[in-house]
Amino acid sequence: MYLYHNDQTLEEFTAEAIALHSAERRITMQSIKVVGDLERSHAHLRLEMSVEEFARHIGLSPAQYWKRARVALMLRCHPAIEKVFIDGEVEFSHLAMITGRITPANEAVLIEGIRNKTKREVESFIARVDNRGRITNREGFKEMTLRFTKPELDVFERVRELLTEGVNIPSHAQVLVKVSRDLLNSLEALEEAERVLKIDRIWNADSRRLLHSEDRKSKAETLLDSEKLALLQSEN
Repeated sequence: MYLYHNDQTLEEFTAEAIALHSAERRITMQSIKVVGDLERSHAHLRLEMSVEEFARHIGLSPAQYWKRARVALMLRCHPAIEKVFIDGEVEFSHLAMITGRITPANEAVLIEGIRNKTKREVESFIARVDNRGRITNREGFKEMTLRFTKPELDVFERVRELLTEGVNIPSHAQVLVKVSRDLLNSLEALEEAERVLKIDRIWNADSRRLLHSEDRKSKAETLLDSEKLALLQSEN
């Protein structure tokens, strides 16, 4: 069923969409504040529920509940973020990503840096901003999603286990980079060995051709000397 009616102009329908999405952002912001107040008042304890049970009781998943609670806490300390969200310049996922990273000193830099950016761009940017608001030269992060079958994941986790040293357990990214570097080194060594072998084959082939050429030259000189000797003998 289409909501766009023939008695509406496209401009009117577009304006309706703008108003709808603006209202959606305001409702989301209100939900964030409500969840924040519920968490601050320990509502789940008063209702004798676990946080997971309470989250589902109010229509959210536990992950949604905690994200909104953290964003609400951030908004109480950094209220300027509310306006850029209401104006549609940042998404809720952006707000969730900067919780725990934003400080009074880097607030302005972070807000300006995440405006109208994609999730990946925001991830890369916030990784370069320190607590004082300085943008460092270190590499930002790039997100990559991997899908494993159960046997493939078992192999990956076994590699991770082998790379673990004491209490230092490598992250999935560290495991992937380590394995990739080792494989790259092996492939480059193999490539170099094949290159050297190819050079040796070419060198040996050229040497054989040269020896063959030298042999033919020697035979020609011997034949020429024989012909000269025969000519001298005939003259005598």
